[in-house]
Amino acid sequence: MKKIIKSLFAFVLCLCTLFTFTACDNNLSATTNSSEGVVSNGGVSVYYDGWLYFVNGTKTASKSNVTGNIVNGALYRVKADAEGNILYNTTTDDDGNEIKSFDQIELVINKLVGFKYGSIRIYGDFLYYTTPCTEKNKSGEMLYGKTEFRRYDLVNKKDQLLYTSNASDDDLTFGFVKQSTSLYLVIFEKNSATLTSLLMGDKVTSVFVKEEVKSALISDENTDSVADGYVYYTLSYGDDDVVKRGVKVYKVLPDGKGEILMNSGKDVTLLTVKGDKLIYSYDSAIYAKAITSGEDTLSFDADAAVCYNNYENIIFLAQDGKLTVLVYEDEVLRSITWNNGVMTNQNFHEFDSDEKITFIGVDGDWVIYQSSSIIYKSKFQNWADEEEKIPVQLSTSKIKDADELMAPEIINGYLYCFCEDSSTNLTYMYRIKLETPDEAKAAEFIGLAE
Repeated sequence: MKKIIKSLFAFVLCLCTLFTFTACDNNLSATTNSSEGVVSNGGVSVYYDGWLYFVNGTKTASKSNVTGNIVNGALYRVKADAEGNILYNTTTDDDGNEIKSFDQIELVINKLVGFKYGSIRIYGDFLYYTTPCTEKNKSGEMLYGKTEFRRYDLVNKKDQLLYTSNASDDDLTFGFVKQSTSLYLVIFEKNSATLTSLLMGDKVTSVFVKEEVKSALISDENTDSVADGYVYYTLSYGDDDVVKRGVKVYKVLPDGKGEILMNSGKDVTLLTVKGDKLIYSYDSAIYAKAITSGEDTLSFDADAAVCYNNYENIIFLAQDGKLTVLVYEDEVLRSITWNNGVMTNQNFHEFDSDEKITFIGVDGDWVIYQSSSIIYKSKFQNWADEEEKIPVQLSTSKIKDADELMAPEIINGYLYCFCEDSSTNLTYMYRIKLETPDEAKAAEFIGLAE
């Protein structure tokens, strides 16, 4: 009998311990959609509360990377000041040479974040990130092709799985959308043709799943614009549709309400959301539609046109209540403003040969771009008298192409990007100062090497 009582007591104790740890694991910070104090959400790095969070490097999702010490592709943070400048300790060696070391650097997430769908964002007390799935199927094979969406509680130091993509090696589009005080994670899985909206909270709640979706546009600019608060998607025509051509274009709030059919019967391609407008193309032209909280219908007349060309290399800007596009075509960088049928077209640099130009972003009056893996900037507006309209080379370092990697990110006057260490053939995080240099120099290494 004593043995039975002892065994029962041990069992109860185990249960109590289990419930205690479970309660602790559920003790997470309250979910908010606040991005106050956050600089640059959704890329390779983000600044928040005196820290620069960044992906240390990038690797492919192979077995050796996700089961071992994944320092190179992991997520770190380094101490920074209020302007985002990294803080260093400076000493000198016996020969008087200056030696710099980080004031404070910490490993945050020891999972593979530096991969094709890598992304880091901060809302409230949570850091949201993606990583290849490390679960196994029934045959014992690792499901690296799937993507896990996770978040890390910066206060309680706890990690939580939010969602795992349905199919391996699917083409994913995703973003975070704010609505009132709530935050939603919206994911489009192209091969699975599904659009899913998840409400972030203590628990993750599926709000809607739409099937047979052809394309989706999810803006996580998180501005006060009504346009940013909607999710846009297209469906092919169905058997019961009268018009059996093109696509049907919808907008819907992230909670699944307010769904409106905006257009049907035309081959519309959704491009981006900028300012208060949805940008889309049809028949090689680009159009814009101001989005309201009511019924909206897409327009295809001259008043809605942004430009009458569907450029492959293009950046959209919302300035002074109008849209401007920066494009590269026929060896020329130009800006185009199309306002109520009146087009203003201005060239700001012409190249000697047809170089491959890849736009990265805009910093003030300058567009930042990559040519032959070298970073340049060109001014596209507000020239001073007699100012030369020539590109400025910002660094001598060659950055890795963005294909299959995370795209470069502009934060606080720096471009954070991946460069390859020639001695190890490993890709690490570097940064390039966007201020015009007296002379282009090598990019600055950020992070820790394996």
